[in-house]
Order: sequence, then structure tokens, then C-alpha cells
Amino acid sequence: MNKLTSLLVFLVIVGSSCTKDFPDCYDPKKSGCVNFNPCLFISKANADFTISEVHQIVTAKPEKVDTLIEVDTAYRHDFIEFTPVQESYDSLKWIVGAETLRTRTVRRKGFPPNQNVSIKLYVYKKPNGECFPNASHVDSVVKTFYSASERPYSEKKYKGFRESNPNDTVTFYMTSNKSWIGIHPYCEFRPTGITSYGYNYFFFTDARESAGDRNCHGLQAYGYVEGDSVFVDFSYIPPDVGEYVHDYFEGRVVK
Repeated sequence: MNKLTSLLVFLVIVGSSCTKDFPDCYDPKKSGCVNFNPCLFISKANADFTISEVHQIVTAKPEKVDTLIEVDTAYRHDFIEFTPVQESYDSLKWIVGAETLRTRTVRRKGFPPNQNVSIKLYVYKKPNGECFPNASHVDSVVKTFYSASERPYSEKKYKGFRESNPNDTVTFYMTSNKSWIGIHPYCEFRPTGITSYGYNYFFFTDARESAGDRNCHGLQAYGYVEGDSVFVDFSYIPPDVGEYVHDYFEGRVVK
């Protein structure tokens, strides 16, 4: 009788006596329960990983916060992060182009334009012989993403409406110097440098500016493009309110 079998027999005996006093003991994490699983938190080597664009989003605090968005297509000049799914392992190895890397995560940009890029990860972990008697000490996974040279919303105009005023048609677009025009309900605005763009996602804020007898009050927006459509969640401070209100814009490409 091997060690695992002996352990399970012992647990069944203990569990039987336990359930007489605790009839609702069905927690696989607790050794006194009838369905206790000693291998529940033990894993074998798993080389699965995520591919994400890195966005630095500005919050109310001075520092920027990295936000990762998983993608299968990325803008080639943005940082892409590769992150292993497995938390516990003995070692790992990345193959990124001509590089061999052994850090937990990898960030790179400047991939070849308009082509699929393959990334390979090896994860090494000594298997638990009782829980995974036939498992290998190494696992490997290859994933690809498309490296795009242009963002789908560049040089396009979108016509649509704000949720707060569906009868008012608005044209929303990015200028050649990467300023967004058309979302703010009180004036056209020009975002500050506190902006992050991905392949089909974008984040931007706008400082308070003067526009004749009206004020353009600080705006925070997040949007994404899907096919010929754009969707933008945004908040701003109306001049007569003094606090942020939320709105939503949806538009389609102007042909």
C-alpha cells in the first residue's frame, strides 16, 4: 500500500468519525471532511501565460498605475507584457525573438510590423509524485499575437450620440497631434500628455481650459474600437454642478 493510499484510508476513517459530530463537513480544504482532497493546492508545471498591452493610467495620486489589457493584436510601439499564469514553480525560460529570458514577467516593444509574433515559455517544476505520478518536470506553451503598425482609429471620424442627449449628433475623432475632439458636451477639448493609447483601447484626461464664456472642465475617458464602432465611457465636471457626472458615447465611422 503506497503512502497516498494509506493517507486516504486514514482520512476516510477520521472523516467517518468526524461526520458523526459534524454532519455538514464537506469542505475539500479541511482534513477532517469526507471529501478532503490532499492534492487540491498542489500543481504540476503549467506554462500557460497571458499577452497584455501595458497602459499607464493617471489616478488622483501623482504616480501612474499600470493597467494590463489582454490582447491578441497589439500596436507594435506599445509595451507588451508576458506573464505566466502559474504562481509557484522552480524556474522558467522565455524565448522572445532572439532573446532568452528568465525573469517572471517580460516587457518588450518594437516588434516587427504587420505579422504574427510567436512567444514561447518553458516552466520547470518538480512534480509531486503522489498527486501527479506521471507528470513531467517541464511544460512549454507557444502563443502568438499580431503586431500592428497602425491603430484602427487613426485618421477616422466617428458620428454618434451621447447617452445624456441622444438627439444631439456628435462627431468624435483624433487629430494628427493625438488630441481628441468632440466628446466634451461643453466645448472641444485637447487632452494633456496624460494619455495612454493601445491598439484599439485608449484612455485620456483633459485639464480645465477656458473657451470664451464657457469652461471646459476636467474630463476622464476610456474607450475602445470594435470594427467600425467606437464606445467611450467618460466623466466630466459641468460648470454649474462642481462634481463629476458620468456619460457614454457610441458612434460609427463616417464613410
